[in-house]
Amino acid sequence: MIKIKSMHAATGRVAATFTAVVGEVGLPGCALIRCGEGYSLSLPRVGEKGDTRPVVMGVTEAAELLRSAVSFYESLAVGRSCMAAENDALEMAGF
Repeated sequence: MIKIKSMHAATGRVAATFTAVVGEVGLPGCALIRCGEGYSLSLPRVGEKGDTRPVVMGVTEAAELLRSAVSFYESLAVGRSCMAAENDALEMAGF
């Protein structure tokens, strides 16, 4: 089971930051990164300070988390207005 919580839209390369719950593991500090025409994920490291490790996640779980995060992000009105503002700023800057 995957849940997306507390998503906050951002500008620039990072589209949004959020907390994900995968199974029983909470993952605060996840990021949805703009990558060409799509998105990729940045996941936090887990463990105690000084003894952290990458999150252990299967390919299927990672793909489902990415799909869920993109779907959640695109459904947010904040995400849409944030992207529109970013596009306007880029256009005004001549890009």
